[in-house]
Amino acid sequence: MADHPAPVLITGASRGIGEATARLFAQKGHPVALLARSVAAIESLAHEIGGLAIPCDVADEVAVGQAVYKSATQFGGIGIVVNNAGTLEPAARILDTKPSDWTRNIEVNLFGPLYVLRHAVPLLSKGGVVINVSSGAAVNPFAGWSAYCASKAELSITNTRPCDRGIGCAGYSGLRICAGRCRYRDAGIQSRQSHERGRRS
Repeated sequence: MADHPAPVLITGASRGIGEATARLFAQKGHPVALLARSVAAIESLAHEIGGLAIPCDVADEVAVGQAVYKSATQFGGIGIVVNNAGTLEPAARILDTKPSDWTRNIEVNLFGPLYVLRHAVPLLSKGGVVINVSSGAAVNPFAGWSAYCASKAELSITNTRPCDRGIGCAGYSGLRICAGRCRYRDAGIQSRQSHERGRRS
Protein backbone atom coordinates (compact mmCIF):
# COMPACT_ATOMS: atom_id res chain seq x y z
CA MET A 1 0.00 0.00 0.00
CA ALA A 2 2.91 2.36 0.77
CA ASP A 3 4.42 1.74 -2.69
CA HIS A 4 1.06 2.00 -4.43
CA PRO A 5 -1.25 4.35 -2.47
CA ALA A 6 -4.91 3.49 -2.96
CA PRO A 7 -7.17 5.91 -4.84
CA VAL A 8 -9.59 7.60 -2.43
CA LEU A 9 -13.10 8.91 -3.10
CA ILE A 10 -14.47 11.37 -0.51
CA THR A 11 -17.97 12.86 -0.48
CA GLY A 12 -18.65 16.14 1.28
CA ALA A 13 -15.02 17.05 0.63
CA SER A 14 -15.43 20.82 0.44
CA ARG A 15 -15.02 21.53 4.16
CA GLY A 16 -14.86 20.15 7.69
CA ILE A 17 -14.14 16.45 8.14
CA GLY A 18 -14.17 15.81 4.39
CA GLU A 19 -11.62 18.51 3.62
CA ALA A 20 -9.34 17.47 6.49
CA THR A 21 -9.55 13.83 5.42
CA ALA A 22 -8.69 14.74 1.84
CA ARG A 23 -5.65 16.70 2.95
CA LEU A 24 -4.42 13.82 5.10
CA PHE A 25 -4.77 11.21 2.36
CA ALA A 26 -3.08 13.52 -0.15
CA GLN A 27 -0.18 14.08 2.26
CA LYS A 28 0.22 10.30 2.42
CA GLY A 29 0.45 10.13 -1.37
CA HIS A 30 -3.04 8.84 -2.18
CA PRO A 31 -4.82 10.09 -5.31
CA VAL A 32 -7.96 11.80 -4.01
CA ALA A 33 -11.30 12.44 -5.72
CA LEU A 34 -13.21 15.29 -4.08
CA LEU A 35 -17.00 15.15 -4.37
CA ALA A 36 -19.27 17.98 -3.19
CA ARG A 37 -21.83 20.50 -4.42
CA SER A 38 -19.54 23.44 -3.58
CA VAL A 39 -17.71 23.58 -6.91
CA ALA A 40 -15.37 26.49 -6.14
CA ALA A 41 -14.31 24.97 -2.81
CA ILE A 42 -13.40 21.53 -4.16
CA GLU A 43 -11.69 23.00 -7.22
CA SER A 44 -9.54 25.19 -4.96
CA LEU A 45 -8.73 22.24 -2.70
CA ALA A 46 -8.00 19.97 -5.67
CA HIS A 47 -5.57 22.56 -7.04
CA GLU A 48 -3.87 22.79 -3.66
CA ILE A 49 -3.46 19.07 -2.93
CA GLY A 50 -3.33 17.70 -6.46
CA GLY A 51 -6.73 16.01 -6.27
CA LEU A 52 -9.62 15.60 -8.69
CA ALA A 53 -12.67 17.85 -8.17
CA ILE A 54 -15.98 16.26 -9.16
CA PRO A 55 -19.10 18.37 -8.53
CA CYS A 56 -21.80 16.03 -7.24
CA ASP A 57 -24.99 16.04 -5.18
CA VAL A 58 -25.03 12.67 -3.40
CA ALA A 59 -28.83 12.76 -3.30
CA ASP A 60 -28.80 12.33 -7.10
CA GLU A 61 -28.00 8.69 -7.89
CA VAL A 62 -27.28 9.40 -11.57
CA ALA A 63 -24.77 12.07 -10.59
CA VAL A 64 -23.21 9.73 -8.03
CA GLY A 65 -22.81 6.97 -10.60
CA GLN A 66 -21.13 9.37 -13.03
CA ALA A 67 -18.83 10.73 -10.32
CA VAL A 68 -17.77 7.28 -9.16
CA TYR A 69 -17.09 6.22 -12.75
CA LYS A 70 -15.05 9.38 -13.41
CA SER A 71 -12.97 8.82 -10.29
CA ALA A 72 -12.32 5.16 -11.07
CA THR A 73 -11.41 5.96 -14.68
CA GLN A 74 -9.07 8.80 -13.72
CA PHE A 75 -7.22 6.83 -11.04
CA GLY A 76 -7.47 3.32 -12.43
CA GLY A 77 -9.86 2.09 -9.75
CA ILE A 78 -11.05 2.87 -6.22
CA GLY A 79 -9.35 1.66 -3.06
CA ILE A 80 -10.99 3.69 -0.29
CA VAL A 81 -14.44 5.28 -0.06
CA VAL A 82 -15.27 7.89 2.57
CA ASN A 83 -19.00 8.63 2.78
CA ASN A 84 -18.87 11.96 4.59
CA ALA A 85 -21.46 14.22 2.93
CA GLY A 86 -24.27 15.21 5.26
CA THR A 87 -26.83 17.85 6.21
CA LEU A 88 -28.31 18.90 9.55
CA GLU A 89 -31.55 20.47 8.36
CA PRO A 90 -34.29 20.44 9.50
CA ALA A 91 -32.85 21.28 12.94
CA ALA A 92 -36.09 21.04 14.89
CA ARG A 93 -38.02 18.76 17.21
CA ILE A 94 -40.20 16.04 15.71
CA LEU A 95 -43.50 17.78 16.49
CA ASP A 96 -42.20 20.97 14.89
CA THR A 97 -41.48 19.29 11.57
CA LYS A 98 -43.52 17.58 8.89
CA PRO A 99 -42.44 14.30 7.33
CA SER A 100 -41.85 16.18 4.08
CA ASP A 101 -39.28 18.36 5.90
CA TRP A 102 -37.15 15.26 6.40
CA THR A 103 -36.95 14.36 2.72
CA ARG A 104 -33.75 16.19 1.83
CA ASN A 105 -32.07 15.07 5.06
CA ILE A 106 -32.79 11.40 4.42
CA GLU A 107 -31.81 11.72 0.75
CA VAL A 108 -28.39 13.14 1.66
CA ASN A 109 -27.53 11.39 4.93
CA LEU A 110 -28.91 7.92 4.19
CA PHE A 111 -29.58 7.45 0.48
CA GLY A 112 -26.42 9.37 -0.45
CA PRO A 113 -24.11 6.78 1.15
CA LEU A 114 -26.33 4.02 -0.23
CA TYR A 115 -25.94 5.36 -3.78
CA VAL A 116 -22.18 5.60 -3.35
CA LEU A 117 -22.05 2.02 -2.06
CA ARG A 118 -24.14 0.76 -4.98
CA HIS A 119 -21.80 2.26 -7.55
CA ALA A 120 -18.41 2.13 -5.80
CA VAL A 121 -18.39 -1.28 -4.10
CA PRO A 122 -18.34 -3.24 -7.39
CA LEU A 123 -15.24 -1.23 -8.37
CA LEU A 124 -13.36 -1.59 -5.09
CA SER A 125 -10.03 -3.32 -5.29
CA LYS A 126 -9.33 -6.35 -3.11
CA GLY A 127 -8.59 -5.13 0.39
CA GLY A 128 -10.53 -1.92 -0.24
CA VAL A 129 -12.19 0.00 2.57
CA VAL A 130 -15.53 1.79 2.95
CA ILE A 131 -15.80 4.39 5.71
CA ASN A 132 -19.23 5.80 6.55
CA VAL A 133 -19.04 8.93 8.70
CA SER A 134 -21.94 8.85 11.13
CA SER A 135 -22.22 10.99 14.27
CA GLY A 136 -22.17 10.77 18.02
CA ALA A 137 -25.70 12.16 17.74
CA ALA A 138 -26.72 8.83 16.19
CA VAL A 139 -26.13 6.99 19.46
CA ASN A 140 -26.63 9.86 21.92
CA PRO A 141 -29.30 12.05 20.28
CA PHE A 142 -29.63 15.81 20.72
CA ALA A 143 -33.07 17.32 21.30
CA GLY A 144 -34.05 19.33 18.26
CA TRP A 145 -31.93 17.31 15.82
CA SER A 146 -34.58 14.69 15.14
CA ALA A 147 -34.04 14.12 11.40
CA TYR A 148 -30.23 14.30 11.61
CA CYS A 149 -30.00 11.84 14.51
CA ALA A 150 -32.34 9.39 12.82
CA SER A 151 -30.64 9.48 9.42
CA LYS A 152 -27.15 9.16 10.90
CA ALA A 153 -28.26 6.22 13.05
CA GLU A 154 -29.42 4.48 9.89
CA LEU A 155 -25.79 4.32 8.74
CA SER A 156 -25.67 1.10 10.73
CA ILE A 157 -26.03 -0.36 7.21
CA THR A 158 -22.22 -0.42 7.45
CA ASN A 159 -22.56 -3.41 9.76
CA THR A 160 -24.49 -5.40 7.16
CA ARG A 161 -23.16 -6.95 3.97
CA PRO A 162 -24.15 -4.43 1.26
CA CYS A 163 -23.86 -7.17 -1.38
CA ASP A 164 -25.51 -10.33 -0.09
CA ARG A 165 -24.24 -12.38 -3.04
CA GLY A 166 -20.69 -11.12 -2.61
CA ILE A 167 -20.60 -9.54 -6.07
CA GLY A 168 -17.79 -7.02 -6.19
CA CYS A 169 -17.49 -7.11 -2.41
CA ALA A 170 -14.85 -9.75 -1.79
CA GLY A 171 -12.00 -8.53 0.32
CA TYR A 172 -13.32 -5.14 1.34
CA SER A 173 -14.05 -4.03 4.86
CA GLY A 174 -16.52 -1.47 6.18
CA LEU A 175 -16.21 1.02 9.02
CA ARG A 176 -18.72 3.36 10.62
CA ILE A 177 -17.21 6.33 12.43
CA CYS A 178 -19.35 8.29 14.89
CA ALA A 179 -17.76 11.72 14.84
CA GLY A 180 -17.98 13.99 17.87
CA ARG A 181 -18.71 17.72 17.95
CA CYS A 182 -16.88 19.58 15.19
CA ARG A 183 -16.07 23.21 14.57
CA TYR A 184 -17.88 24.27 11.40
CA ARG A 185 -17.45 27.35 9.24
CA ASP A 186 -21.22 27.48 8.92
CA ALA A 187 -22.21 29.98 11.61
CA GLY A 188 -25.80 28.76 11.44
CA ILE A 189 -24.79 25.27 12.46
CA GLN A 190 -22.50 26.64 15.18
CA SER A 191 -25.31 28.68 16.68
CA ARG A 192 -27.69 25.73 16.68
CA GLN A 193 -25.05 23.57 18.35
CA SER A 194 -24.60 26.18 21.10
CA HIS A 195 -28.34 26.59 21.52
CA GLU A 196 -28.99 22.87 21.81
CA ARG A 197 -25.91 21.98 23.88
CA GLY A 198 -26.90 20.24 27.07
CA ARG A 199 -30.46 19.64 25.88
CA ARG A 200 -30.18 15.99 24.93
CA SER A 201 -33.36 14.02 24.43
